[in-house]
Amino acid sequence: MKPFLFLALVATSLHAADWPRFLGPKGTGVSDETEWNTDWAKSEPKELWSAKVGIGCSSISIANGLAYTVGQPRGKKETVWCFDAVSGAVKWTFEYKHELEPLYYSGGPSATPCIDAGKLYTLSRDGELRCLDAATGAALWEKSFTKDYGGREPKWGYASSPFTVGDSLIIEPGGKGASLVALNKETGAELWRAGDDATAYATPTICEWPAGTPALASFNQFGLVGRDLQGKELFRSAWKTDNDVNATSPMPWADGFLVSSAYGHGAAFLRVAEGRVTPVWESDVLMLQFQNIIVIDGHAFAVNGENTTRATFRRVDIATGKLQYEHKISGNRGSIIHVGGKLLVLTDAGELILAEPSAAKYTELQSMQVNRKTCWAPPAFANGLLYTRNNDGALVCLDMRK
Repeated sequence: MKPFLFLALVATSLHAADWPRFLGPKGTGVSDETEWNTDWAKSEPKELWSAKVGIGCSSISIANGLAYTVGQPRGKKETVWCFDAVSGAVKWTFEYKHELEPLYYSGGPSATPCIDAGKLYTLSRDGELRCLDAATGAALWEKSFTKDYGGREPKWGYASSPFTVGDSLIIEPGGKGASLVALNKETGAELWRAGDDATAYATPTICEWPAGTPALASFNQFGLVGRDLQGKELFRSAWKTDNDVNATSPMPWADGFLVSSAYGHGAAFLRVAEGRVTPVWESDVLMLQFQNIIVIDGHAFAVNGENTTRATFRRVDIATGKLQYEHKISGNRGSIIHVGGKLLVLTDAGELILAEPSAAKYTELQSMQVNRKTCWAPPAFANGLLYTRNNDGALVCLDMRK
């Protein structure tokens, strides 16, 4: 069994503890930081600063002392925000016209910015990709998913976040012949385009397939699709979901991928061998509407739940699909990040839970209320600071430093 390995293709200009894109340095929700406060009974983390950034589900990216997100203040334009990561001072904003378009929820932009080598890449709800100067907010170049690539905007708008791999910026317009596209991250020049699948909402995962060979795994409206870094298709497996909502990034483990969606579908471990995909197991052990998965030592951690169910924190054995434990938590959904050997769980009711992943049963170490109302964006952690936001745009930075 040859394992999948995550790539370490992160810009060298970034600080080791930065969080430069959706779900952190490698898109896995993992930070290696260990020097932070895990004893909240002795010293509960305090709010360092807060801001109102507008409606949306875009998470926060942090690099080189600056923090970025995107939101839409009511009655105003979609806005890219740049803050001093420690003080919360607004360094610059960048606005562009777009309608709010709420549909069964508050609406607003969903994609998370990506920072690399002094450039910031943002994606609007309707598929306008922009490259901005990360320090000043000056516009450098832009592309339209619909006009330039024939992209088909998903029902709830574009949500797959742009990210860089080496010298490439990976985007998912979902057009005919342009399902996935790679651009030169400096100039925006097209490097390749491939595939006919319409995009869903999940951000593609960087992996290696086979071991030692960089690859990309998309979870689009068709299902799981693997491509090499030149766009060549490596494998595909259908995974059809009601309303085409495949919104959780596929997670590589061992010789396959763990995938999950909600709307009555569930989860599966899909083994990939010589370009063929074979389901090892499929069950309702995880129903993830858009929640992310954390993988640790063959265990999957996620917050199970959707619109009408109460959230449960679950640990699942990836090899067998066996539920190892579950525990009811607040809200209907939630996100998880893995920081220095501990799990930080943010429920969609704004409760933050510190949990121990290595225990054989659910072990909650501490908990506290950090935000209010609905929190769908996953938290971000950088340089001892935790950033959360709710769908109404209340951004809160907590000081987690010792």
